[in-house]
Amino acid sequence: MLHNKEKPTYIVVAAIIGGGFALVVTNSAFNVLIPGLSNLYEIKTSEASWLITIYLLAMTVTMPIAAYLSRVWGRKQLFTSGALILFASSIYGALFYDSFIAIAFVRLLHGVAAGIMIPLSLVLLFSLYPQSFHGRISGLWGLVLTAAPAIGPFLGGVLMDLGKFHYLFWFMVPFALFVSFIGVLKLPEQRAVPRKKTSPYIIGVFACSLLCICLGLQLMGTTNLTYWLPYLFLILGIGLLYLFLRNQRNASEPMIALHLFQNRLYTASVVIVTVQHSVMFGVLILFPLMMQDVFSYSASVTGALYIPAAIFASLFAWYGGRKIDQQSTSFVKIGILLTALSILLLAFVPIHASLLVLIVIMAIRGMGMGLSNSPVVTIGLHALEEKEWHDGSALSNTLKRLSSMVMVIFITMYFDLRWTALEATVTVTEAKWQALQELWLLLGFLMIVTLPLTKVITNRTKTR
Repeated sequence: MLHNKEKPTYIVVAAIIGGGFALVVTNSAFNVLIPGLSNLYEIKTSEASWLITIYLLAMTVTMPIAAYLSRVWGRKQLFTSGALILFASSIYGALFYDSFIAIAFVRLLHGVAAGIMIPLSLVLLFSLYPQSFHGRISGLWGLVLTAAPAIGPFLGGVLMDLGKFHYLFWFMVPFALFVSFIGVLKLPEQRAVPRKKTSPYIIGVFACSLLCICLGLQLMGTTNLTYWLPYLFLILGIGLLYLFLRNQRNASEPMIALHLFQNRLYTASVVIVTVQHSVMFGVLILFPLMMQDVFSYSASVTGALYIPAAIFASLFAWYGGRKIDQQSTSFVKIGILLTALSILLLAFVPIHASLLVLIVIMAIRGMGMGLSNSPVVTIGLHALEEKEWHDGSALSNTLKRLSSMVMVIFITMYFDLRWTALEATVTVTEAKWQALQELWLLLGFLMIVTLPLTKVITNRTKTR
């Protein structure tokens, strides 16, 4: 860790945060584009959602592997490699956007880049500053990364309305180039730690387990397949995952640091952020469907409504970071309650509700996210030793992406099947709205379930 007299330049901090910012902007934009891309490529919502699912799958598989490679190769080299992958894949996507397969391939590579860069971002920032500054660093990191989901949906919505959604890939290019350049020239070196090599067989088992589970869940919503095929993939995936976890439990140098769950404070924080992240992705899928398919608003208006949520999330993330530096954590419970309240309000809002009502609901959601997202991540990492930060960050992010991937698959599959079944008795709009209301209630309930864990965080933090 650097001492105060060796403070990093602002350009290094800007490069580290800038890479994550660009990834979040583009990914959040694709959440809004799902209804439009379904029409553009003439596919179902559940099929278009593969552009999100494949990103999350690649990110989930990459994260634990990246945690291992960072110790073998070094953080600087790994972070820069992720930026170069982002740069090359974005140019490819901008040139070959006419093909859905090409876009899916680009999203796969973006997921790999995100799996490398996002967990490393906060770890690199923490390694550059003493622990007394970590709350503020987390606040800055949370501020920027929660502002991105406002820019992304709005930018994506405008570009979709203009028929130029592929400009999202050109948007990524200068950011990726800047991060690559600064990473090579300015990012401090970190000496690699000699480690035993992880068997390619183990890496393959892990990747195949997630792929099979993902395919099994996704294919359950497909009607023109043999009925037992999805279940075969699920059983195979769960079996491979069991083999992988058994190997990791007995390994002297595991790819995924499962032993970190022996730390109760870290475990509580991981459960909270995992549930919250899956709920967040659920909202990112459902809100555009509600706005465009039920309320009949354009993609650009839908994207604009993410702005108040992001503004308040950024402000309250900064506030939460400063409170952590003051050893205060009671605000986390308030954040979870506000997030749950905003989601439940969306379940009961009238179809003809004014935009002002929706703006207020999204602002409440932003407050809740800011108080209970990045602050909880920081609390969890501080429960570990510094040498365990990347393993802890990678494990947390892996579970967040895995749960989000399952949530996206479940929501899109349930939505398609549910509104189609209801269509026989009500109009299409009413059928879709009822399916959405049921899903809003589910997401709100999931947030409420995490409330008891805030007591663990509050009590354990006070004793540290």
